[in-house]
Amino acid sequence: MYAIVKTGGKQYRVAEGEQVKIEKLEAEVNSEVVLDQVLAVSKDDGETIFGTPTIPDARVVARVLEHGKADKILVFKYKSKVNYRRRYGHRQPYTELKIEKIELGVAPSRKPRKEAAEPAAEGAKEPAAKAKEPAAKAKEPVAKAKEPVAKAKEPAEKKKRTTKATAKAPKGAEASEE
Repeated sequence: MYAIVKTGGKQYRVAEGEQVKIEKLEAEVNSEVVLDQVLAVSKDDGETIFGTPTIPDARVVARVLEHGKADKILVFKYKSKVNYRRRYGHRQPYTELKIEKIELGVAPSRKPRKEAAEPAAEGAKEPAAKAKEPAAKAKEPVAKAKEPVAKAKEPAEKKKRTTKATAKAPKGAEASEE
């Protein structure tokens, strides 16, 4: 059984008992990490389940083995004929995980909402009453300003463009057109 999980902007193929290096996570060494963005799961019997985009009731449980840095890569920038050369190195941080379980059919672990977690106190307003209050306020007329604060400038009238034909026309011809 294996799964495709998404973490750190990348996708990884993981199987139970496997060790995988992923983008660095903020977790303590030897702590348990739950990867809940499972994109696909392939079972041992050959059945494959695909998510849209994720499978809501699937998760991968892993244990953090270590944090570290990958091998150095050299970055070299060069522009010909202008004596521009830059060379520097980079070591990408990673977290090494050991995949313990791939679980299907598990309800996603979400925190309860504040409204659902707090019991209603005696004499307190009901949630339905709260929903009616904004509607009552919306029906009240809104006072309008008497004059607009800033008027938009009206565009100036464009001058008539004259062509050579109208410029040379006799004065009597212009009056007959109007």
